[in-house]
Amino acid sequence: MSIDRIRDVQQMAAAAVVSVSMGVMKPVLDKLTTLMGEEYKKIKGLRKEVTFLRRELSEMDVFLENMDLVDELNPQDKKWRKDVIEMSYDIEDRIDDFMHHVGEKDNKMGILRKASQFLRTFKYRRRIANEFQDIKTRVMEASERRKRYTPNQCISVTTPVVVDPRVSALYKDTKSLVGIDVQKDELVNWAMDKEQPLKFMAISGFGGLGKMTLANVVYHEVGGQFSAKAFVSVSQKPNMIGLLNSFLSQLGLGTYSDGSQMHNLIDKLRGHLQDKRYFIVVDDLWDIQAWDAIKCGFPQNSQFSRVIITTRDENVARYSCGNHGWIYSMKRLSVSNSRELFFNRIFGSEDACPPQLVEPSCKILKKCDGLPLAIITMASMLACQQTRSEGQWDRSPSITH
Repeated sequence: MSIDRIRDVQQMAAAAVVSVSMGVMKPVLDKLTTLMGEEYKKIKGLRKEVTFLRRELSEMDVFLENMDLVDELNPQDKKWRKDVIEMSYDIEDRIDDFMHHVGEKDNKMGILRKASQFLRTFKYRRRIANEFQDIKTRVMEASERRKRYTPNQCISVTTPVVVDPRVSALYKDTKSLVGIDVQKDELVNWAMDKEQPLKFMAISGFGGLGKMTLANVVYHEVGGQFSAKAFVSVSQKPNMIGLLNSFLSQLGLGTYSDGSQMHNLIDKLRGHLQDKRYFIVVDDLWDIQAWDAIKCGFPQNSQFSRVIITTRDENVARYSCGNHGWIYSMKRLSVSNSRELFFNRIFGSEDACPPQLVEPSCKILKKCDGLPLAIITMASMLACQQTRSEGQWDRSPSITH
């Protein structure tokens, strides 16, 4: 494998860990909520332990989401995030096992059947008490590490980014994309119709769903039919001068010094696009204020120009589209599309997967939860392994960058 390819995989791994961490606690928190229900209320001491775990894990979930906003984490913070993600998987597995053996399947069963079930599940009830103590200890240790190392301090550190490096690292081979054809066709039809002189669309959804991928595919599909086009990533706290310079550079107008006034750059952008049919992608938009400035550079004309925005924030999506725009909500990949993407990346086809790796693959895909970026990264990392054993793949969901 070439050095460039390995570097691409490393970049994807770093991005996918962030995507996997988004909402990683939700299944665990949901199951802990279930354990607080009527079905389990008679298990001595369970509610107290579950309440504690749910409170602590909810706080950790907030920290994981905040870490997703950071361009680059330091090694210490990456290690904390990795450990918390692994811990959440372990907790979820233990809860599943407990609920399978102890959960009452029928509330209407008679006294004798209830007594019989109680005796059958007694050892699991004792075991869960010990396991919850172990889980509680691990959660407390992780919480204490967070307080000592304060990984959230990195959230205040921002790096101006002009173009997101994932554009080149992740989406080189559009032919290998899965589950995107229908979405692409819808957006291409929207871009090419002649219903309105200027139209805006926002592609919304959380990180890892493929918003940039979809926008990039449409951009390359129809961009050549517009007289001016540009694809620029904004990031959470953009350098507006650098951002506007990126627009101007892609439009062939060169770049200007950091000392340039923002309104001068907007005037240059607006003047250049005034009489042109333009196609613009504003990727990774985070806030309304940035959009208010960027939008000033897009003149209203009669050339049937099109602007696509990608964002994780539904409020930003609604605001940027206005009253007549279209909000396109991204969805997770289906189970079949997830399998197709995963196996194609590793073996070339689903049929080529060795039988002993089918079950471990399903476990990995369950953790990826339909997120294309997570699936691509895990597949790429596994494809790099010289040997492919069932044991290695069983451990692979814990692989992080």
